[in-house]
Amino acid sequence: MWHWENCGGFDHVVAQCYRLGLTGLLLKHDDGGRPFVDAESSIATDAHMFGTLVRDLKMAGLKVGLWGYHYGVNTSAEREMVARAMSFQPYVYVLDWEVEYENAYRFDSEGRQAVDVRALVGLRDSASPTTKLAHQPLAQPLYHVPRQYRTFNAFDLCLPQIYHDAMGFSPEMAVWQSYHELQEAGVTIPVVPWGQVYNVAGAEVTEWALACERMGAMGYGWWKFEDLNRDTATAVARLGGSMRRVNGIHQGWAALARRRCILEPKSYYIDVRKAFGLSEYDEWVTLDLRFAPVPNAERMPAVLIRDGDGSYAGYLGGVTWSKVVDVRMDASPEGKVWLEVTDGKVRPELVGILKAGR
Repeated sequence: MWHWENCGGFDHVVAQCYRLGLTGLLLKHDDGGRPFVDAESSIATDAHMFGTLVRDLKMAGLKVGLWGYHYGVNTSAEREMVARAMSFQPYVYVLDWEVEYENAYRFDSEGRQAVDVRALVGLRDSASPTTKLAHQPLAQPLYHVPRQYRTFNAFDLCLPQIYHDAMGFSPEMAVWQSYHELQEAGVTIPVVPWGQVYNVAGAEVTEWALACERMGAMGYGWWKFEDLNRDTATAVARLGGSMRRVNGIHQGWAALARRRCILEPKSYYIDVRKAFGLSEYDEWVTLDLRFAPVPNAERMPAVLIRDGDGSYAGYLGGVTWSKVVDVRMDASPEGKVWLEVTDGKVRPELVGILKAGR
């Protein structure tokens, strides 16, 4: 995210992240040795306000990274900005260096860089040891200074800017070319490619992401949130979900099972979000259900599983009385889903949860 103020507000951002299956955000924190500020954005200049935003995004279940543009000129000030970023305990700090940084570098006779990258690692280790350090270079090191890329192997991740349209390549060729050159340049840390969602079609976004997956990428990210449109957002959403493992047993229904309660034919609800402490942004859950029929000489009972809005989601009956089923909750604080007992009586044995998310 370049300009937080242009992104629609906190609730919209978090809801959009869940909707798109995004696991986190990078917020621009610093630029050239100072907190980031321009005509459109100034939130990073207020440490309290910025820290509150980072905290609230974390509490909403998102990983929050901070991003800084480094020019390599006022390196002491840029180092101070890294220290400031560590005070917010981010998931990752991303050092973006491009041509200005490259041009500012000087090498001594042994090929060592003037800026001590390992000092930044030490700063991280002492101030926020769980934070990952990443560098975000241009995607083709053979056009630049390859040995400069190797210096950043002291970091945890490399996030090359594989903006295929800007590179003049097809999405697949851009990914292949970048990986090939990074390998030639001696990059040994994990690569997490960064792609573009500006000035491209959704089909290109999909092709690019699939190319990254074929190269074994552990993940990927996008530049940038403000540029998403309906077409590219749909493509991003289709690439994955944000379901996470959330194991548990619903204690209210467990008490009914212990008492061997019998359920008469009617509708019952499960308060999923309230019972399992899920976020208001969680929309889907994977439930583990087991019921037992109460024998009746006339008709065999059944249980219809329904989404929060009453739509059909699954069925228990006949010989199938145990099922794992995906169910969409309603929007209430309780996050209700419904069980409709029909044609007879049943006994609950297990109501559990396996996953939750978008």
